[in-house]
Amino acid sequence: MRKRRSLVGLTAVLFVAGATTGVAEDVHSTKVQASAGLQLPIRWQPVNDGVSLDADILRPTRCSLTGDLVTAAGTFVGFVSQFYLRVGDVVELYVYSAPIAGYPSGIQLAVLSEEVPPHIPGGQGGSWLVKVPIDLTLGYHPERCGVTVQATHQFEGSGNAY
Repeated sequence: MRKRRSLVGLTAVLFVAGATTGVAEDVHSTKVQASAGLQLPIRWQPVNDGVSLDADILRPTRCSLTGDLVTAAGTFVGFVSQFYLRVGDVVELYVYSAPIAGYPSGIQLAVLSEEVPPHIPGGQGGSWLVKVPIDLTLGYHPERCGVTVQATHQFEGSGNAY
């Protein structure tokens, strides 16, 4: 009798950057349910654009691969400052291969030029959904997802009063 394998055991882990050391620590994990497409682990990544506030307002809940399209979803946690809106911040989705020689974090497979990331609204709570195609011609399979906050510098608020 053959054992059946299931994707139900996959776990998405959320990491939070340490306050002074930059070391990530596991603060939340959630079970990912297998549904349409392959479920991938997902976590939020620290912001590195030099403008945006922390990405710890993001709580990713799922990331799935269907064909060459990766979809991630989650919620905003707590109060979201209007600053995110003022610099035109969006939720950016990255998709990585397994680590390979010279690339310990894996190869980034998402075709970001074709992504339509959601803008981050100010206020309390809410949800987000982002989709991005991946480049299958690179010959690597997606292994994990990461989301962060990325500034577009496209002001999304009201017009200038002057």
